[in-house]
Amino acid sequence: MRMPAPKAIIACPQCSWEPTGAEQDWQCSCGHAWHTFDTAGRCPRCRHQWLTTQCLRCGCTSPHSDWYRATAVQWYQQVSPN
Repeated sequence: MRMPAPKAIIACPQCSWEPTGAEQDWQCSCGHAWHTFDTAGRCPRCRHQWLTTQCLRCGCTSPHSDWYRATAVQWYQQVSPN
């Protein structure tokens, strides 16, 4: 029996704040506002790929990829030989 895919954990690497998914507060230099984790940091309007993301709670900027945390299931799948 195969386990369902775990939900990705997205959290600020600095303060551990987890966006709910309802935020539309990240804004691109083109002026478009959207939820950056819906598109892995790519602006849906101008297609600019943001490599960093600012936390809406603490204000720190971190590499976008650092926001994605591996779950225990994902870690097990990476190290499991099968």
